[in-house]
Amino acid sequence: MKLFVDGTYGVNKTHFAISEIDIFSNHYYPVNVTKLKSDIAAVEATNRVYQIGEYDWTGKKGDSLRDFFTVIEAQQAKNKSVIVGDVFWR
Repeated sequence: MKLFVDGTYGVNKTHFAISEIDIFSNHYYPVNVTKLKSDIAAVEATNRVYQIGEYDWTGKKGDSLRDFFTVIEAQQAKNKSVIVGDVFWR
């Protein structure tokens, strides 16, 4: 079995029709809580999983990391979380 990640930048909703895609992702430069929530909700509706891709962990621009992580942790606390992980660059 192989898992396929949609390699586009951002959640491309037109790719939801491609059944071979298992994981969707987006990058957050700067961190954007509203966009994160929107991406999670969109993927959640497809019964697939979501990986938070790269994000700006410096906290110099955008929303706070605390708020960003609060969204992630709340989603992971659900019985059926769509989030499978996150990636950050240092």
